[in-house]
Amino acid sequence: MPPTDVINNFAEFLEAIEKINNSKSEGLSFFYRGNNVSGYSLLKPSIFRDDKNEDVYKEPELIRDVLAYSPEEFKEEKTTFEILAKMQHFGMPTRLLDITSNPLVALYFACEKEEGKDGEVFVLSVRSSGIFAYYDAIVSLFSNIAMLPRQEKAELDIISLLSNPPFNRDKKDESSTKETQGFGESAIAKELLFLVNREHPGFSGFYDADNLGKEVHNAIFVRPKMNNKRIIAQAGAFLLYGSRSITVKSKNSEQNPLWSADYIIKKEAKPAILKTLKHLGIDMISLFPDIQTVISEVRKRNNLQTDALMEKE
Repeated sequence: MPPTDVINNFAEFLEAIEKINNSKSEGLSFFYRGNNVSGYSLLKPSIFRDDKNEDVYKEPELIRDVLAYSPEEFKEEKTTFEILAKMQHFGMPTRLLDITSNPLVALYFACEKEEGKDGEVFVLSVRSSGIFAYYDAIVSLFSNIAMLPRQEKAELDIISLLSNPPFNRDKKDESSTKETQGFGESAIAKELLFLVNREHPGFSGFYDADNLGKEVHNAIFVRPKMNNKRIIAQAGAFLLYGSRSITVKSKNSEQNPLWSADYIIKKEAKPAILKTLKHLGIDMISLFPDIQTVISEVRKRNNLQTDALMEKE
């Protein structure tokens, strides 16, 4: 079971992070996620959080509607992953989970708002060879699961749950369960590979489609294109989910390159920690440098009482 430590001040958090970094094995990288309410949704991406488990089946319609109504906003996005990342940026639920390579950024998000509740910082570990770039074919594979119709997506969830592979994609696994044998000939695999081939021609020619049922049970780490001020400011990355049957907060081993540790940030410590982070240049404006956030924060800091900057005569 990964350690859960209680953090009572900024110095304790720095000490905990230093301890983890000093103990990490060679070739291992760390990412972090801060939640301002301890235990909230564990490490689920937003599209999987609805109580009725229906939102995930609406993904194709969500994507198509957004593209139809705002084509100019997405004219530079060439892949499904890039579209999902931009939708996430504007608040649409997706199968992406925001993470960061900067532990202080995660600490900020664990402390902001919800001052009356404990926050939490998760430490996620992965072998460096298991971190993918936004343009990699495997990223296209996972992203395009979002475009599958309801029935095929539901069947894929069942297959991946029955397969239940280890999380570590670097470890060779020659075994094949009967649930995934012949999966490459199924309608689900053919549809998914068709979608991926639009972005990566020839992908199905070198990929063992029978392993798709195992692969989608994973979540993968993705470094996005650094073309967004917010992603740059937050040292952002994503955890991209395949099947929703995955349980990230489950076990601690090098076969599971995800949850390594978590730290409970006591509610009483939040104000002082935020003050220290602000002295270090980490606050709402530095992490969200878009003009809308900047104006909102400047208005708040100057205690403006008006609801609008200008009134029509």
